[in-house]
Amino acid sequence: MTQFNPQFTQAPAVAGALPYDPTKGNPLVVLEIDEQWAVAVMSVGQLLQVVPDPIASENAARVAEDPRLASYADLRREVQRMVEGAKAKNSRRFAEYLLEGYADSRPWVTPPITLFHIDPLQRVALAPGITALLLPHGDFLTAIDGETQRIAWGIAAKSDYGVMAQRVPVIIHHGKEVSAARQAFYDLNTREVKPNQAVAISMDSMDPATQITRSVVEASDIIRGRVNMNRRQLRRKDEDVLTISALRTAIVTTLLGDAGLQIGSRPVELPDGVAFEPLEARVVEVWTAILETLEEYLEPDRRDEVVVSSPSILAGIGVLAHQAIPQPPRRDGVPSMTIEEILERLDTVMWDREYVKPDGSKGSPWNGIAGKFTPAGRFSIGGPKEVGHAVAKALKETTSPEGAQIRGR
Repeated sequence: MTQFNPQFTQAPAVAGALPYDPTKGNPLVVLEIDEQWAVAVMSVGQLLQVVPDPIASENAARVAEDPRLASYADLRREVQRMVEGAKAKNSRRFAEYLLEGYADSRPWVTPPITLFHIDPLQRVALAPGITALLLPHGDFLTAIDGETQRIAWGIAAKSDYGVMAQRVPVIIHHGKEVSAARQAFYDLNTREVKPNQAVAISMDSMDPATQITRSVVEASDIIRGRVNMNRRQLRRKDEDVLTISALRTAIVTTLLGDAGLQIGSRPVELPDGVAFEPLEARVVEVWTAILETLEEYLEPDRRDEVVVSSPSILAGIGVLAHQAIPQPPRRDGVPSMTIEEILERLDTVMWDREYVKPDGSKGSPWNGIAGKFTPAGRFSIGGPKEVGHAVAKALKETTSPEGAQIRGR
């Protein structure tokens, strides 16, 4: 293992003299955690300078003509993954996020980028508790976590050069072996526990579908205080009547129609020119009425008996409710309906999960539409993407075979 040599330089006593030799390197002002670990703030311009372009390091032609980039590429291969697939796509999305935040068009936050230098960096005392690490001229740091953000800042700077002055938090590890950097990459990328869909949705304050979902919860006497914000599925003992993710799915399909069945937990974009507040008020009006109509089927003691609280059923109801909102966002070619007409469609539906046939076997009004019976004899409901279209069709088309089936005709 590389032995740490602090090479600690005390500022000279001569007034006005630099505490380091500027011919030796560039100072990075830091607060030290220990002799090999520090935190710092850099401008984007400085970050892009000391951490070479990861994408360029994967370009053989660029590497061949730049010895600094070649050296960086060799080390980076040891501690990072290729910029392709999801990582490349996320970099572009992150750049859009950074530009929106920089322009004050949305709240934003960026996590610190974790940087690595294999050799110990010379430490220079600037003031009590404040140190500079001297990065030799022509040398570089390598991102072992947060590389996507580094790439995104580079993309953002091409769109708005002003972001070069934006300050970015970083963490610097130096004087450690490559094996330690690899382990850090593993630890930082695998030990985090991402929030489940319900928690992530409940925390999003920018997404219009989530905002409207919360407004529906607050406006409805039926579900206010009874929507679970943490679980993807309700347990048998839970007293809540819905999950936030299931209700948001219904709001998404209300806003987008059957196109919303493919959205999942992704953010929703409203069409240009759609005023949010009138749309929000209309969706709240539609859904408070729907929830009143379905109140008896939402009670916890009926959860195992009926299908209403299932995300797929709620999504289908949302597709039906899409016809009661203004155009746009109601899609071209989708006929309008009044709230009363929506409720009439729902009022005739059999919401039972299962029933017993005269011969003693089990049946379901939703068999072949929302799901199917398992080999164990229990009716299982599919996901919104899988069965949402069939559910919506049955709810909307009362005279179709599917519509007749769920209405017991």
